[in-house]
Amino acid sequence: MSILVTGAAGYLAHSLTLDLVLAGAKVRRLFRAERRKPAFEDPQVEDMTGDVTDRGDLERACAGVDVVFH
Repeated sequence: MSILVTGAAGYLAHSLTLDLVLAGAKVRRLFRAERRKPAFEDPQVEDMTGDVTDRGDLERACAGVDVVFH
């Protein structure tokens, strides 16, 4: 299962991402700026910069995912 986590630089999204990876999910996380990129790295995690209020960013982030956690 492929999952998108928005607001990935935040505390709750970070914890959620860790739990999802431990459960074996492939996770894409979206955060607004490269400088806010979470330190946690894992081969099951794909990072994207963008803004959920930008339609193009959101369409790219949602492409091919099964579930979105916002």
